[in-house]
Amino acid sequence: MEEKNNSLITSKQAKSNNYLMPGSIIIAAILIVGAIFISQRPSFSQYKSAQSDAAKEKVSQPEEITVKGVNIDFEGFPTMGNPEAKVVMVEYSDFACPFCSRFWQETLSLIKKDYVDTGKILFVYKDFIVVGGDMGAQAAHCAQEQGKFWEYHDKLFSRTAEDRSRWADSEVHRGYAKELGLNEELLIKCFEERRYQEKVTLSTQEATKNGGQGTPFFLIDGEPVFGAQPYSNFQKVLDAALQKN
Repeated sequence: MEEKNNSLITSKQAKSNNYLMPGSIIIAAILIVGAIFISQRPSFSQYKSAQSDAAKEKVSQPEEITVKGVNIDFEGFPTMGNPEAKVVMVEYSDFACPFCSRFWQETLSLIKKDYVDTGKILFVYKDFIVVGGDMGAQAAHCAQEQGKFWEYHDKLFSRTAEDRSRWADSEVHRGYAKELGLNEELLIKCFEERRYQEKVTLSTQEATKNGGQGTPFFLIDGEPVFGAQPYSNFQKVLDAALQKN
């Protein structure tokens, strides 16, 4: 009788084990897959690093991005400073604007020394044609093709008062190109083709859309700054942006 009972118990256990086995296999499989997923999932620091790498790529190969609700097309526009900087300062400017010339003459060099050259910010120059500097802007983009946008930028601002009414004349730009050691024929061909007319127009439209009402107009970490203000005012905005980031 005892042997029969033992046989019945063994039979029940076997059946029970048969029912449990598929469930155990499924659970084990889930645990294994979960372990693999967890082991392969990037850590928070790796995720932040990936985000950082993506941000670097956006700056080195710029496209339209959104900074605090403001759309900015960086593609092909000249920059100065650290492409990995957390704070971006955008200047929307017109080479024919006397206030823009004042900012260039009195303030830009200080911002460059304290914030650009030290790697704290990335500075981007964009066009905002308000008083008629579109032909100068187009020529500057042609100079950028030869790696000398900033030299041309400085030349235009240094000649604003004397030459702005003559910037539609190719020979004026031929003279600048010669002074800066550029290939004159390449620059003049680019200029006369109006190769960057649309680029300048779209940048101007963007400036207006982003709140610009006159030149110069700035966006610092997405925050607007209007006019050629004293350096101390820019310092306050830049320092506040750096502290937040």
